[in-house]
Amino acid sequence: MTETWARYEFPGGHSPVPGLSHLVLRRSTAAEHSNSWIQLDFQKDRTRLFSISFLVTSLDFLFPGPSDTQILRYCIFPGEGAPLEFVSRKTGNAIPPKLGLLEHLLPRSNTHSDRVMPFFSEGSYLGQRIRKTETGTDDCLFKTEGVRKLSLDEEILIGTSRPFRDTGVGRLHPPGESWTEEDKDYEYTQLGPGDYQRMIEAGMNIFRVPAEHLDHVLEEPVFFLIRETYESSPDLLYRSNFLGSVMYMDEPAWLIMSNHLADQIQTPGAAATLLCELTRGRYEGNGNYGQRDLQKLLGQAGYAFSEYELLQPDYPCWETVASSAWYEMEAGIGGWCFESRIRPVWFSELVKNVLNVDFPSDPDACIRYHLALFAGAAGRFKGKWGVAVYGQTDANATELLFPMAYRRGASYFWFWTSDRAHHVPFEEQLAYTQAFRQFVERNQGAMEAAPATAVSFPWGYLCDQYTLNTYYDHAEPRMWFSRHMALDSKNASEVPYGKVLQTGMQEVAHLLESDTPFDILFLKEGELAPEYETLIRVNEDASLDRVLQ
Repeated sequence: MTETWARYEFPGGHSPVPGLSHLVLRRSTAAEHSNSWIQLDFQKDRTRLFSISFLVTSLDFLFPGPSDTQILRYCIFPGEGAPLEFVSRKTGNAIPPKLGLLEHLLPRSNTHSDRVMPFFSEGSYLGQRIRKTETGTDDCLFKTEGVRKLSLDEEILIGTSRPFRDTGVGRLHPPGESWTEEDKDYEYTQLGPGDYQRMIEAGMNIFRVPAEHLDHVLEEPVFFLIRETYESSPDLLYRSNFLGSVMYMDEPAWLIMSNHLADQIQTPGAAATLLCELTRGRYEGNGNYGQRDLQKLLGQAGYAFSEYELLQPDYPCWETVASSAWYEMEAGIGGWCFESRIRPVWFSELVKNVLNVDFPSDPDACIRYHLALFAGAAGRFKGKWGVAVYGQTDANATELLFPMAYRRGASYFWFWTSDRAHHVPFEEQLAYTQAFRQFVERNQGAMEAAPATAVSFPWGYLCDQYTLNTYYDHAEPRMWFSRHMALDSKNASEVPYGKVLQTGMQEVAHLLESDTPFDILFLKEGELAPEYETLIRVNEDASLDRVLQ
């Protein structure tokens, strides 16, 4: 009779997962249109810890190297709690674990010559050796029909990064009012089960949770991030709604500028290079904002992957410097989210006073300008992007921001919780989320076409409120907060930086006034953008090139 399962041990007891001693790989003998059900049991001795079951189009994922296998269905059977099947809200297709089921989380043979498939003789799992010890023919597959489905929205992630809320006193800091660190803050309280339920019902679907809140989101149709409980919950890695430990990288551009790290840098290109290097270093490093943070936490919890790396692939920068999106995404991070404090009239006056450009003062135009920065960067570097509402955001801009960003292809729709004027009250967060979800339901697929026009500033330049305003120890507008890049200082072409920005912002203002869709780019000399029909290139001598492509 055909073997239906094989049991594997870790020679020398070198298990990569705490408490795991054996893997049992099972295959259904009942073909489903030439596809195969595979079940993997994770055991401590003979006791099952948890199992996963998935329907695949082939078994080549059990060999070394890349696989063309498609996962058609994916289920988890925890040791405790309900069995779950993970599916896409949009398509109904299977959603496998975000850390890469076929690429990283399954055992596989060491060699293509071991053709006793699917039950190879020797292989590896998470960097540790495994060896087949016995086989059998009894059918112990879990039934997948009738398993509760979690329908996950991968395209729109709405939420806040905090596990607490304000106590419901209303607004303490209206948008636009000045404030100091000595001003009264809100009172906060930990989120309870009822709060999570209200947030989920309103449409929020991404949560960063402490261990004591995990049960509030574990079996809900939402994504979650967590930094604890790995030693007792190895099944977290196999839950498709688990995103990892890092929700975002915090403000690399603002870190450079607020700490005056570019103060002595003399050119925009050198400052942008510093930002790219800082962002890339944090992303590839072992710190709390790096893609190796999860592996570090797993190691502290007793996981032992040998030389194997389990990287968290998908999270954004959360940043306040709007035009830094280009450089941070160029550095390699897969997403970007704007800390929106948009105040349209104030921004329009800033552009007028500093650059002598008549810039539209309506919320629609101000938002379109900022979205052009983010969509342009994301399109160039194939990443996701989004926007976050802060307490300083004008109310009339807040109402438009999420819908306009959605129609331009945004994925992140976040709120900031805590810190006086930065805080968005809890009830406002719920109301904005519910209204936005209703907008999405009414406008499914009503996305804006990709713009045919792009405006390109020179690579290394910035143009946002932090460039045009005065801050801290400088009383004149500067790029990168550098004393060498005040806007009346001259660049390598002996033209004031402000003149270059003025030329570009005049073109942007014309596009906004004519209702012409556009993206904003920051191209190096000689770089092209063939995905656009028209490229309006702003040169360092403040001249313009209009390139029809």
